[in-house]
Amino acid sequence: MTTLFVIPTSAEDDRPAASSTIENLYGYNNLKVFYNNKKPLLEVLLSVKKECASHGRPPNVVFMHDDLHIVDIDFREKIIAGFEIFDYFGVRGSNMMLVDNPRWHQTPVCNRKSNHGLMEHQTPNGQRYMTAFGPYPAACPIFDGVFMAFKWDVFKELKNVPEFDGFHLYDIELCTQAWDKGYKGGVMGIHLFHESRGEGILTDDWNKYAKVYSDRWRKKHIVIGG
Repeated sequence: MTTLFVIPTSAEDDRPAASSTIENLYGYNNLKVFYNNKKPLLEVLLSVKKECASHGRPPNVVFMHDDLHIVDIDFREKIIAGFEIFDYFGVRGSNMMLVDNPRWHQTPVCNRKSNHGLMEHQTPNGQRYMTAFGPYPAACPIFDGVFMAFKWDVFKELKNVPEFDGFHLYDIELCTQAWDKGYKGGVMGIHLFHESRGEGILTDDWNKYAKVYSDRWRKKHIVIGG
């Protein structure tokens, strides 16, 4: 089974941080970049579904942010292992989340025992640091959208939701769709460096999409995972 990497960028001429590594490991045909993307991230990711389905053997799909660097020397091997253990996986997430508080971390029911994974960031002055969220590999139905990997059988069932017409909560929505269908989500310990500090949670824009998410799912679930 091959793997297709999907990366949207915010500028016309910006090469994604991980593009060279992906091309070296998987080849040019296994990387699809959406340059100068203005579309919602949920729509962009799912837009490759038709293209994937046209292959005799559709690929697994990995979505990454354009400012995410691959540091792990065993990246390819861990991707293979991730698909052997889980149906869909990320690199930092939680085994439990409240539908009415759709953050994979820092929720009333979440703590160090429920969070898993790791991520390297940098301070405003450029100093890099690693945050370890908890042990891995670990079963986590909900995880951060900076890196999302889906088996084709899972990916083909995911649906676009037009109300998610921006940047936030696409990850929580996709994870919930997969978990709701009975698929096993998780977190792998893959060393990645994210240039962004991941800010933007609890802004007016984030709250708008959090309401969309909660309104969609609260009649069916109170807690995701657990």
